[in-house]
Amino acid sequence: MSMYRRHWALFSLLGVIAIAVTISFIRYEPIRYVEAEETQALPALAERIQKESKEDQLLLLEDEGWTYAYYRRPEGLYERVKIQVIDSGTFYTAKAIVDYANNEQFIDTDSLVRFKNESGKKIEIGKTEGPWDS
Repeated sequence: MSMYRRHWALFSLLGVIAIAVTISFIRYEPIRYVEAEETQALPALAERIQKESKEDQLLLLEDEGWTYAYYRRPEGLYERVKIQVIDSGTFYTAKAIVDYANNEQFIDTDSLVRFKNESGKKIEIGKTEGPWDS
């Protein structure tokens, strides 16, 4: 075997080893969505939401063992709002997703969801996603 072939074989072997090591460090972690149900606020909670909420800001509240997440956009916009809660294993991430409404039937400029945080995990507020990101 010539020296060129030996070097090529050595570099090929090193490349395969490097790829194998890289792949072994990549872990697949599926996204686990928390079952957060849309709800209507009871009068006491509705009053707290009205006092504490601001447009374009996700609000987290706890009441009677439930964690509530509320988000609203300015009135009159042709948009809809959805809130997602993701369980990363050690904490939750709550984020709002804003999208253009397809027609007037789907205009919904605020959203209130609730979920159980039975494990007492920390809850982080994620970045709001919207049409302005594209």
